[in-house]
Amino acid sequence: MQPISVLIIIYSFITLGTATTLYFTFRGKFDASAMLFLAVEILMLGVVGLNFLAKQDSSYAVPWLFFLSNFLVITSEIVLIFSIYGLDRKVNFKKLYLLILLSAIYCIFMEYARVNLGATSPIAFQCSVSALLAFIAAYVCRTSIDIDLKRNQFLKLISYLQIGVGLISMIRFISFFTSDPIAPRNPNVTSSIVIFFAIYLTLNVFRYITYQSLRISWVSMGNTGINFLNRNLFNLINEKEQLLQNLINSNRMIGVSALASSLSHELSQPLTSIALQTEAVKRDLSINTDNTRSIKSLDNIGSQINRLSVLVKNLRQLFKSQNSQLASVDLASITDELIEILNFNLHSPKITLTKNYQSKPIIDADPIQIQQVLINLLNNSIESISETNLPNKEITISIWQDDKNAMVSVQDTGIGIRSELLPIIFDLYKSSKGSGLGIGLWLSKTIIDKHKGTITASNNSGGGANFTIAIPLSQVKS
Repeated sequence: MQPISVLIIIYSFITLGTATTLYFTFRGKFDASAMLFLAVEILMLGVVGLNFLAKQDSSYAVPWLFFLSNFLVITSEIVLIFSIYGLDRKVNFKKLYLLILLSAIYCIFMEYARVNLGATSPIAFQCSVSALLAFIAAYVCRTSIDIDLKRNQFLKLISYLQIGVGLISMIRFISFFTSDPIAPRNPNVTSSIVIFFAIYLTLNVFRYITYQSLRISWVSMGNTGINFLNRNLFNLINEKEQLLQNLINSNRMIGVSALASSLSHELSQPLTSIALQTEAVKRDLSINTDNTRSIKSLDNIGSQINRLSVLVKNLRQLFKSQNSQLASVDLASITDELIEILNFNLHSPKITLTKNYQSKPIIDADPIQIQQVLINLLNNSIESISETNLPNKEITISIWQDDKNAMVSVQDTGIGIRSELLPIIFDLYKSSKGSGLGIGLWLSKTIIDKHKGTITASNNSGGGANFTIAIPLSQVKS
């Protein structure tokens, strides 16, 4: 058997192996780039198969075989360009089909040249086009729009291999002008020709292996670029992106905390001054006049200022890093205080708030932190209900107790919680809202855990969500 035939057989087995590997890597679910690259391998198998036939039996050395062989070579190089292009860009298949049609016309012209210009003339035409296409493929590698892809070492290696293939084609083109052109069907096969084609086939094999290495080591965060072998890499990159976004969100929350703390500090002084001046005016009115109506108005102003001062104080405590201040508190009372603050939020979307207090349990807790939890739950319910067009817009707060725990539940008629989020709803950065940071419920659970209680989430059978909190009853005897 001739050395060229042996090379063809070895190359065919390697190409078949790499094509099979590529197929099972994507489990048959190809993106455009992988599908086109598999086509390149199949086309090259056709090329070496035809050349093997021509070498084994001279009766196959006929124009149709020459045409088909050259057509498959040029088409494979065109398809390779589109495969590389399709890694990070959309492939225009109409242009691809047009170029394949033009390559068929060009190959017909080559056979015309074979008849009229000489049997070796197609070498010049085929090699010149092959060199041009190889250099274009190398250029496409260097012009990727995906930054990570452009930096990928395997893509750079493919560009170098394409330059190598282009140089090989140029050498073959130059050989056309010599007395012994380099051609696989040359009857005078020399050792230099065998070495030449061994190098050419080796470049092709390395190109196949390098492409597969590229698809393992690079991931596109879009709909393409993910396969069976690089799925773990995709998950790691995705987690990195989420971590980066979460750090940005956390940094924003830190800024908000600092702003809230500074704002509450700046507000406390003018509020104190207004309260003192209000008391002074009321005292003067009481001494000099008997205007009870004005005095009553000043009392109301003073009451609202005191209420605002408490809110500002609570705001400072909310964002102040300090240990919890536990005290025996009436769960129903601190809930009522909170509802009074949030009343405006309920009126705007026309939400009905129903209170179902079966008892008034006493708990050992930091009232500010417990109110913070209830604020989170009520705001979530308000936002959830606001996203629906249902006529029944209702939030029900229930308070009761058993032998050990005080219980409070917040139930709404909103959109509920997606089933896939229920097991992780209290995890950090897991938000049920598209614009949410995923911090509120995590913080709520953290607060309840510190109070040695539990918080659970569920969906109501009739729609909406239900959050239930259990906190140990106070051990202080009243």
